[in-house]
Parts: sequence; structure tokens; C-alpha cells
Amino acid sequence: MLIAKDLNSLEAWDKAYLWHPFTQMSSFLKESPLIIKEAKGVILKDVHGKEYLDGVSSLWCNVHGHRKKEIDRAINAQLKRVAHSTLLGASNVPSIMLAKRLVEIAPKWQGAPQHIPPSPGGRGKGEGDSPPPFPPPSRGREVESDSTTAQVAGLPRAKGLTKVFYSDDGSTAVEAALKMAFQYWQQSGHPEKRKFLALQYAYHGDTFGAVAVGGIPQFHDIYRPLTLSSTSIFTPSIPSPLKGEGEISRMSEPSEEGKGGGTPGRKSLQDTQPAPVESVPPSPGGRGKGEGDSPPPFPPPSRGREAGRGGTTAQTLFAPSPHCYRCPVGKSKETCRMACLGEMEKILAQHHQELAALIIEPLIQGAGGMIVHPTGYLKGVRELCSKYNVLLIADEILTGFGRTGKMFACEHEGVVPDIMAISKGLTGGYLPLAATLVTEDIYNAFLGDQGRTFFHGHTYTGNPLACSAALASLEVFEKEAVLKNLQPKMEFLRNRLQDFYGLESVGDVRHCGLIAGIELVKDRQTREPYPSAERIGHRVCLEARNQGALLRPLGDVIVVMPPLSITLRQLDKLVGIVWNSVKAVASS
Repeated sequence: MLIAKDLNSLEAWDKAYLWHPFTQMSSFLKESPLIIKEAKGVILKDVHGKEYLDGVSSLWCNVHGHRKKEIDRAINAQLKRVAHSTLLGASNVPSIMLAKRLVEIAPKWQGAPQHIPPSPGGRGKGEGDSPPPFPPPSRGREVESDSTTAQVAGLPRAKGLTKVFYSDDGSTAVEAALKMAFQYWQQSGHPEKRKFLALQYAYHGDTFGAVAVGGIPQFHDIYRPLTLSSTSIFTPSIPSPLKGEGEISRMSEPSEEGKGGGTPGRKSLQDTQPAPVESVPPSPGGRGKGEGDSPPPFPPPSRGREAGRGGTTAQTLFAPSPHCYRCPVGKSKETCRMACLGEMEKILAQHHQELAALIIEPLIQGAGGMIVHPTGYLKGVRELCSKYNVLLIADEILTGFGRTGKMFACEHEGVVPDIMAISKGLTGGYLPLAATLVTEDIYNAFLGDQGRTFFHGHTYTGNPLACSAALASLEVFEKEAVLKNLQPKMEFLRNRLQDFYGLESVGDVRHCGLIAGIELVKDRQTREPYPSAERIGHRVCLEARNQGALLRPLGDVIVVMPPLSITLRQLDKLVGIVWNSVKAVASS
């Protein structure tokens, strides 16, 4: 094993050999790298011995703090048994136990199910203009709709998500979810349902399928030729935020259809012509995910993506994000009547017969800028999906495991998705592990002959070490009443965040659970962003590092997301460092 003779060697090796993710290396190489050596609780310590509050939970995944003894013990105990064994045609003990536990804690229907197969009477297409209220039964299956496995085991039929499919990280969990949704309809007598609906500013991961349903131009546009063709059939009625170096884009012109009395700015897929993707290029100082230019501070809507691009039919449609600070339909908080939900329904009404699923980050869109959705929006989305016979995929990668104050964000509005992807906090932030949970109806569509198999999986799927860590983390949730004890911290954070409105450079403060996003703007009245070349968000985070806190921005949105185990005193110190850092950079 190579051992650095001194700290200078470590820094030199870092710059010589490492390519950091979501990082513009030309900028990174000009700065002194932060190299973490050890950690305890919510405190990180670098190789120089300096300590930092972990203000972003080591990229939104650490839950109970570092070196949590219960999780340490669980991993060490499992190491004495087996470190890894495949799940392809075999099982391991921790993966079975964790799957059972995840089904037990997953969102449940309260009362009548939100999305169940109808009786044989309603088959959807061909039954008139109105869509069937629920997905059609899966035809051609060799099993009954009630789970044969559950009956054999004598287990009660769960009212919600009943099966767990493991993978390695958030991107792969979403990838599995998309493929499941697609194949479900292919094997249920509806091969025409092969498209997806996502939100502007959405982020669902970096693999090809996840990129195809991503709505952040800086992250996703360059890869569009490699993914499913994408289209935005909603055009906002207000100027989009910063493009490039401080230029504010013009208001989008409505289509001819819109001028003629139709819906302004919307075109039918049949009326559009192939057009190149309008990409917003990053400035030379681009910082990647959370480092300034990405997004700057919010990506402009994805305009110009139209059907037929590359000779293929568009596979992903984008609906407006419920971004109340930069409303895509020109409303204010006082005049908002959930118009963005109405725009989504227009898309669903027109395209439901070809849509396999709608994918959403429930309650809060993370990498898009910590966009907190208004109360009732998620429930409305669930109702629309049920009404228009479209599966709902909940991407709980960020929001799962207590971040919003409940175990899963969907619980806040009594929503049960058809498919749910989880990862980041699953192991408490210790080891890579993800899972995709589905309903019994979806699972049953894959049973029968070999051709109905879900041909998808990874080498380290259901790794015993990671599953042991996850089981220990869930036990900590229960024994330490984590969710109950989180409530005072959430209230404290909510109150302390109000202080930021006293800073002229703060345009908006968004908060959900123990998550906060503080958007910095050049002009509070017009909401004009800073020129991306100024790297305001990055500079604030560098200043915070000097003061003893590790942060990472999303463009000019400063993210505060500490481990759930942070104490009130530590939280007060963290927020104080953020406030002082914003003030120091803005005044300079």
C-alpha cells in the first residue's frame, strides 16, 4: 500500500490521479483540496486536524452521524460471516430481512387503495375518450392477481408496496423503476404505453434512463442524443432565469395554436418539427453538481425539444415544476391556484394512452435547487396518475429516511406510489445500497414464462454488508425515536432561517424537514441571478469552510442538510456559519 510521506504528497496525488464527480477540474486544481481523514458524529476532520460541521450529510446520505457504533458493530459482525454473495438465483440472510423490513415501513394505503386493477369491465383504450380510472389487469399472466407467494407463506396482503428489488445507488434504483414501468405495460396488453412524464428541473440520476427523465439542461442536454428523445410541451409565460453570463432570456412566444385561442405556448407533438436541443452552455468556470454553474441558479425550461428528433418518437415529456419562487405560469403565492397541476393534467389528458409512468421527487426537487412543492401538489399528482391510468414513480432517493420529518416524503400527503426508489439514507450513509419497491400488481406482471423475466441486475445487488448496515440504521430509527426527536430541530431550523431575509442578497429561503435551500440573487426585487462567472455560491461555501462547516451549493443556492443526529447547539452553529458566510461574500 502506498503511504504518503507528507501532506503535500496527498494533495499532489489528489490532483494528479483523481477525477472528482460533478467538478470542473480546471477550477479545482487551482485550489487547495479538502482531504478528510476521519469523522465522528456530525464532525469531519481533515488531514491537517481542522474540524468541520458536516452541513450536507456527506452529499445528503449520512443520517445518524459518522461512526455510529450500532452500525459499525453490524458491519463488523457481518464481515465475520460473509462479505458478499450473489442474489442472482440465491439469497443472503441480511437481504431477506431488510426486504421484509422495508415493506413494513413503506407508505401504506389508508382506506381505499389509490391505484388498483379494475374489474374486467374497464380496459382503457377503446372505451371512449375518458381514460380508465385504474391500470388494466395484466393479461396473459400465469398467476392470479393476488400474490401466490404471499398465500403460500400465509402472509397478509400488504396495502401498498410489497416487493423489493435491490441495486447499488440512486441512479440504478431509478433505472430499474423506469424499466419496470415500461415492461409492465408491454406485458399487460398495452405496448403503446412507452413514454414517461417528468418535471422541469428534475434530477433522477446519471445513467442513461435517469438522464432521459432529467430536466436540468446543464446536467442533461449534452447527453440527449444518447438517451430517449425528449420534449418539453410546456412553455413558461415568464422569462427564464440566467442564461450563460448574466443574460436574461426573452419570454417564450406562444405557438400559432396558442395565438389562435388554444393554450398559449403549447404545441401538440403532431404539429412540431424536428429541432436541435436548445442547450444552455456552462461558463468556463463550471462547477458541476452543486458548484456554481449547475444550475445557475436555476436551469431555464427545456425549450425546443420536440418529437421526431433523430427520427424517433419522443419518449419523455416534461411538465412545469411547481417552483413558487420562479413560477413557470406567472403566478404569485397569492394568486396561485396550483396552475402547474392544471398544466400537468393537460399533458396527461392528451398523452395518457402512450404514457407508462410519471416520475417525481416528492415534496422537494433536490439538485434542481431545493424546490419545495406547495402543499397538496403531490396528492394532486397521485390523483391525476390514477385518473389517467399512468403509473406513479416516487424518487425518494433524497427525501427518504427522515429528511422531511417522516420516514418517506410521500407519507406527508397520504400518497402511495406504484413504484418507489430509495437509496442515499438507506444504510445511514455507510455503504452503497439502493432499492426499488413495487406493488403486487406490477410484480405479478413479470411472472410466468421465461420471456416475462425482469432481465436486470448488478453484481453487488443486495450486498450483505450494506444490508446489515441498513438494518442497523432502521433499528436506530426505532430505538432512538429519531423521527420524534427530529421535530424540535425542524422547528428550530425553520425559525432560524427567517434571519436570512435580513440579508439583501437572499432572494428566497426554502425549507422542508431538516433540508434548506437559500437562493442568492443579484437583485431581490427583480430576482435577477448573479452572473454565473462570479461563482457566488462556491465562494460562500469556501468561506463557510474557513469558518468550520462543509457545504456544497447548487449554483447560487446554498444547501443546508446536516445529519438527523445533529444537536440543536450544533445546528445553531451551522446556521450561524452559513449566515456569516453569505454576509461576508455578498458584502465583498
